[in-house]
Amino acid sequence: MLSENNFEQTQLAELLSIQTGSETSSYLDELVVSGFIDRDYTWHIKTGNISKLSKYRLSDNYLRFYLKYIKPNIQKIRNDQFKNHSFI
Repeated sequence: MLSENNFEQTQLAELLSIQTGSETSSYLDELVVSGFIDRDYTWHIKTGNISKLSKYRLSDNYLRFYLKYIKPNIQKIRNDQFKNHSFI
């Protein structure tokens, strides 16, 4: 989900089928502080002022790599059937 797109808090809650609130905000803040996700604020083109709206995105590079390449191929990797491996 976050490995592919940026989402607002309400969109994340909707996708996860949970209610938005202080608990959800607290969890997202903890993920930001730990470095797993980033919170990017939007801004108004005409005024240049930062908006209250923000979007969250996955910022941990290893986690992004794992979700995009390893997780979809985990059975092939475990069974040593992954054909696209490099030779050293």
